[in-house]
Amino acid sequence: MFGFLKRLFGFFSPEKDEIDPDEIIEEQWVADFAAKEPRFRFTVTAENSYRAYPRKLRFAGDEAEKPVLALSLLKTGCIAWTEDSLYRYRDLLIRGTIRVDPAGGYGAAGFMFRIVDENTYYMALVSNRGYFRLDLVRNRTPLALAGWTEAPGLRRTGPEESLPVDFELEIISCGTRILVLVNGEWAAEINDPSLGEGRIAFCAASYDGAARGRPGMEALLSAFSLDSRVGEVSAEYDKASGAARPENRIRLAETFAAMGRAAPALVQIRKAWESRLEAGTDPARPPAELLLGARLALALELWDEAEDCIEAGLSPGSGAGEFNNLKAGLLYSRGAYRDFLSWADESLPFADRAAFYNLLGHAFFHLERYEEAANAYDRARAEEGDEGKNGLAAKNAAGAWELLGDREKALDRYISAGRIFLNRNRYEELGLLVPKLRLFGAANWEARALAGKWAFGVENWAEAETELDKAEELREELRKKLRENPRKELRGESPEDSRGDSPLSPGKPDPAVFYLKALLLIRKDRRKEALPLLEKAVRYAPDYPLFRFRLAENRFLLLEQSGVKPDTAAADPALNADLEAALAISRDEGESYGWVHNFAAQLDLSRGNLAGAEDHLEKAASVLGETPAVLVNRAVAFYLGGKIDDALALLERGAEDPEGLMANCAGNLLVRAGRFEEADVFYKKAIAAAPDNRQYRFNRASCLVETARYGEADAVLTSFSDGTSSPEILELIAFVAAKKGEYARAETASRTALEIDPEHAPSLLHLGWSCAAGGRWEEVEQILERLDDLELNEEMSRGKDELDAWMEEATTRLVACASCGIEWRVRKNPEPAPSIRLYAMPPDDMPAGTCPACGKSYCVGCSKDSLDEAGRFVCPECGKALKLGDEGLKELIYVWAEENIAPEAE
Repeated sequence: MFGFLKRLFGFFSPEKDEIDPDEIIEEQWVADFAAKEPRFRFTVTAENSYRAYPRKLRFAGDEAEKPVLALSLLKTGCIAWTEDSLYRYRDLLIRGTIRVDPAGGYGAAGFMFRIVDENTYYMALVSNRGYFRLDLVRNRTPLALAGWTEAPGLRRTGPEESLPVDFELEIISCGTRILVLVNGEWAAEINDPSLGEGRIAFCAASYDGAARGRPGMEALLSAFSLDSRVGEVSAEYDKASGAARPENRIRLAETFAAMGRAAPALVQIRKAWESRLEAGTDPARPPAELLLGARLALALELWDEAEDCIEAGLSPGSGAGEFNNLKAGLLYSRGAYRDFLSWADESLPFADRAAFYNLLGHAFFHLERYEEAANAYDRARAEEGDEGKNGLAAKNAAGAWELLGDREKALDRYISAGRIFLNRNRYEELGLLVPKLRLFGAANWEARALAGKWAFGVENWAEAETELDKAEELREELRKKLRENPRKELRGESPEDSRGDSPLSPGKPDPAVFYLKALLLIRKDRRKEALPLLEKAVRYAPDYPLFRFRLAENRFLLLEQSGVKPDTAAADPALNADLEAALAISRDEGESYGWVHNFAAQLDLSRGNLAGAEDHLEKAASVLGETPAVLVNRAVAFYLGGKIDDALALLERGAEDPEGLMANCAGNLLVRAGRFEEADVFYKKAIAAAPDNRQYRFNRASCLVETARYGEADAVLTSFSDGTSSPEILELIAFVAAKKGEYARAETASRTALEIDPEHAPSLLHLGWSCAAGGRWEEVEQILERLDDLELNEEMSRGKDELDAWMEEATTRLVACASCGIEWRVRKNPEPAPSIRLYAMPPDDMPAGTCPACGKSYCVGCSKDSLDEAGRFVCPECGKALKLGDEGLKELIYVWAEENIAPEAE
């Protein structure tokens, strides 16, 4: 849908001093472009995106330049018009000579009429490619009355399509009837009562960009006239309608048929045939037109007319295959099942034998001959071929075998039909099969997998998880049975098994199951658990780019979550290998190509490679267009280039953002800039677009924490609709709860997070602090040991060291040698150490004891020269014997002795 430009107001008319712009008048008027004061009534204006102005142009064959009204569009993807605001008209004949210069691209020009306001009008256009169309636009909603149809005398091919084109366009609106002529030839005739009167305008549309560097396109109006006199308009209408050439009516009929408008299409075909019969043209009804007429009559249930066309088409000299198919359809549609079976002969030529056998099966089914119906449906399946499969024959066969009580064959056909519906994204039809798949395939892994894939496609996440888990469980059981008893019948290879279209051998893993299970975990922000499933999907489908892309993306986001910046190719070799593989196997077209390059741009942005990111974004946009995901990366590129205002302008420029991606990105950029209040506004928009998106809620809560709005942050974090959470969210809940003084709740949140991911370092660290606050130092020590076993980023390492230092300060004290200053860290209030007798001198850095008189402690090294007659250490100042009365020092000596000399305990 194009963004319509603001309508252009104003007019020029020297003819009348006082004008009622709402008056509906009858007049005949001819524009004068060559007058000193040009008289064409259309507005002259200049805007940033378009201009309407008089100019001169030399046409081919003219010696002098000719004055014209130019309407120039300075950008692609828009429609603009210049209005004649002088009068309103009811019945009207408009005639204009127009040139469309697409500037090497693709554009169209024509007239709008019966304009009610800028949102409601009729519009007729002719393109530089030689096609015309007629539309009704009501309340900005377009309805095609006649889609693009080849214009009489304007057939263009190859390079001609991008060149300027000249034509005369004539529109006659008479009551509810509208007639379009191009170059004087009848082109279309429509009956539409939607709009009765209104103004007129000269309009142009620019669809594709220019090949030679000029944006937009230009429409040139070199002659214009109108006649709104009722009698004259009616006479001109009747004259033009009666002069329609049969081939032009057939072209319009083909357009109507393609639009699904069978009745007006058949009317045009009938009129074309009548014209040929009156003129004595032979053949009056060519086979191709008979075929179209028969199809339209069948669609309208005009059985006699359809039969007439079919029988004429089956006459000698006509291609019978298509008509035999239509005759089969006619007999079936009339309910003449026995006549159909009597006529049906497999030796007859059929253009679509699969369709014939399908109808044959229907006839047998209605006559309750179910086995013959089942066999006919199976024959239709065999005739379809890989490209022609639509799943209906398999579904019909399944129903017939079910009525015959053959549950195994019924399930086989239901699985086959389900697989086809899934591959063609026909989820509604697949959903109708799911109860059958569950009924007959409760113990069949493929049936359960199809049910899970359907549930995922319709966003029933809980059911998808249940079914996919069950499918994988059943598949593993089947593999075990096959290893234990690899008999032929267990492998489903008996002659009864007709499932030749299955891409999977019995028990072979389905990579899509692993992929979808991973996506379900990612929805819960459990990316670490999703990683091995994505790796399995890639292992079994290494050449599928989407799996590779998602695996690389997941590795990247896991790095971001852990605080590791993937700023070099060496940051995660597996990430780069997966991305390179995805780029290598993706094609130059198709969505996977666009998504892979969009992710490659995101990775380059994280590494500061703006040039590389721009290259990938161009490739992504070539397939995906300016979608929110591409615009988000473009905005990040602006931000990294120091242009945050440009980034925000890009994200707010009015593009649709149904998933809140752009609003979330704007919030993220504002947070990085420290503009938290502004960021919160955008996060609210993102959440409004996607209320169940966990990441958006996490981002908003983190933003609120930055401004100490803990109550609001808590409400945002605890409002998930499904009641589940992720380690990251639970860790933030723990932080907020602690800030609010809810320490028990904070600890519970941390423990719940660790149940999901026992190695989630932030939750381990937060739990450590909760235990420290309660003086549970043994648990703190265990947590520190667990953190030592993990690869921590810089922030987590710093937090672990702070917790370690806090515990050391809280549970130990320093004792220093009064002589040399050496220090010992001993526990506060330890249990009394057992009594020991030493048979060796402790090392010099161990404590010798404490003086009971002065309270000073000394090391062994400083006390060696201060011994009494009994060889005991004495205080060098007081002369008193040193004692190991301090339980902390005694514990040090005891531990040393236990580890080195194993003293005898008394």
